[in-house]
Amino acid sequence: TAVRAEIHLARGAVDAGLREWRRAAERLRAENGPWALEVRSVCVVAHARHGRLDLVADITAALPAILSRVITTARPAGFPVCGAAVLALAMAGIGGAPSRGARMIALAERLRYVHGFQPTMSAAGIRQAAEQADRSAYEEAVSSYADLDHAGLRAEILAVLSAGPAGTARLPTGNPPARAPHTS
Repeated sequence: TAVRAEIHLARGAVDAGLREWRRAAERLRAENGPWALEVRSVCVVAHARHGRLDLVADITAALPAILSRVITTARPAGFPVCGAAVLALAMAGIGGAPSRGARMIALAERLRYVHGFQPTMSAAGIRQAAEQADRSAYEEAVSSYADLDHAGLRAEILAVLSAGPAGTARLPTGNPPARAPHTS
């Protein structure tokens, strides 16, 4: 279903593609593993990129709690899926809080968010969204997050989540995120 969704979107059949993404997310409603988090996240990103977040408000609202549970125990190998969830929250809130959304996209990129579903998770398209929202905040965040180690990235995700729901909370725009010591 997820693959069919991307095929529809790539062919320009947006309604069909978004409908398939909602079906895929619905099928995994009772699941809480990495695959379910990835599907929910990509579903939200797809709807955000096509201006249809209203259709996935319930999925979007559930993401912070799921991400909060996952990130507290995630090993670094799980960070890309967490990055997809951060990206979904960024895309969902970017219209109401452009600087915050741009910074969150930079964080998702630093987490090396999963890119498997194309065109939805296209790095170029996501970067363009960040730059259109607030190029300065995005570039500053890219620089700020570059040296964060795994503990620092985890702390930054938790800080983003504690700031509030997508589209309403604000990250500080004048202060870079706290850096954890680099410990490879």
